Amino acid sequence: MEHHFKTPPQFKTPEEELNFLRAAVQEQQEKLEQLGVETEPEKLISENLYQYKTIVPSEALAEGHRMEKEEVESIVLDLAPETHDSQMEELLGILQERGIMNALSVVADLHNPHLEDDFHRVLIQYIKEVADEGMKKKTGERLFEELHMTLFEVTLPLIGKEGEKKNLKELIAGMEQFYAGMISVDLATTKYSYKNYYSLEIALPFDSDEVSFYVAVPDEKKDLFEKQVLAVFSDANIIENKNDYNSFNSEGISVGTYAQASGNFVFPIKTYD
Repeated sequence: MEHHFKTPPQFKTPEEELNFLRAAVQEQQEKLEQLGVETEPEKLISENLYQYKTIVPSEALAEGHRMEKEEVESIVLDLAPETHDSQMEELLGILQERGIMNALSVVADLHNPHLEDDFHRVLIQYIKEVADEGMKKKTGERLFEELHMTLFEVTLPLIGKEGEKKNLKELIAGMEQFYAGMISVDLATTKYSYKNYYSLEIALPFDSDEVSFYVAVPDEKKDLFEKQVLAVFSDANIIENKNDYNSFNSEGISVGTYAQASGNFVFPIKTYD
């Protein structure tokens, strides 16, 4: 796999490793901006982390800083029987004391997708955690502004207030109306002269039996979003989600698939026709 960043030096401290990754993300962000490519900072950090994990620890860490295989295995044996919270606390300690690569080595040996997903999100925030003022100076305030998003969880009951069950055609027509109303978010520019955006996901959290919509919108567009949803689905339940969801079951397995359009992507998809 081709890396977005140069071959790293052999880090001697966690601080050197963290500063290198932050600089790599910043450099890539600036290059994409010069090309006029819109990027989400968290996605950029996530991609760099996945690529960083492919590097052999002996290539990135100095001998005195690198955790040897025996030490990693010993920590894994101590962590395996413990609860998720206890494991996360231990991993955070390794992250701060021994650095990112060593912590990733321990997570990989645990073979726990649920824990790995949670820890990956922690790493993103850890790398992103730069002083606000410093971030504004480095990015022209764009990265600082993009981090100020609010995540909402939206659930839609199949049975309406009048006791009538909504069919698929009504739901899809309602979503078309919602998308039309949210166009103003994408078209509006911020005071920093770049476009806003919003994102939607459909997911089943591991600790729930209900599929939910997750929508991230700019902080200044929160009221608009709630009004648009309730205008179309008056019985929708909207909750501001302070914590991201986790779709991995710690006692289950994970599989995946994908679908793609057979025709031109510009044509609408209406499965109820």
